[in-house]
Amino acid sequence: MFGNLVNNRQLLKLLEERQLTIEPFNEKELGTANYPLRARRILNRQPDGKWVQGHNFEDDPNPFDVPANGYVIVEAREAIKLNTDGLLGNFLPASNLIEQGFSVVCGKMDKKYGTTGGERLRFGLKNMLPESNRLTATDRIVHVQFYDLRSLANLSSGLSEEEIKIRIARAFRQRDDGMYYDEKD
Repeated sequence: MFGNLVNNRQLLKLLEERQLTIEPFNEKELGTANYPLRARRILNRQPDGKWVQGHNFEDDPNPFDVPANGYVIVEAREAIKLNTDGLLGNFLPASNLIEQGFSVVCGKMDKKYGTTGGERLRFGLKNMLPESNRLTATDRIVHVQFYDLRSLANLSSGLSEEEIKIRIARAFRQRDDGMYYDEKD
């Protein structure tokens, strides 16, 4: 398990040991070496650059129409927290988005991400079609794969002062209005 892609049996053990958490978690959704994430909220960018809620699937299960060639931020329904150094998550766009005409911008996560419990996982979603495109609460957005690097001799990768300022600003804004996403403050 160390230094490798975590498979489904290993992921269940990590969850059982609380070395990572996924809430909500449905074991039936677990793939061989990945877990799908779905949309909770959609954020739209306003002309002033602020991101505001455009749709919340928890309040309204109806589909959301992404405008032609539009770009939105999708906040994941599932919250993930890595409780152990040396675990990291990598996000892969879900293949169902290919047929749907969406493109996803995603990255990775490590223990530093979301440790305050205030920041949800977010992904960029671009409608590649020249007409509006529907996104539903059941659509898979990304699959998360976990890697266990605990047995490797890793160098410390602490946050830079700039990263600390950005995360503190995000945390305060999220408690205020939850939407503003300008990292320059």
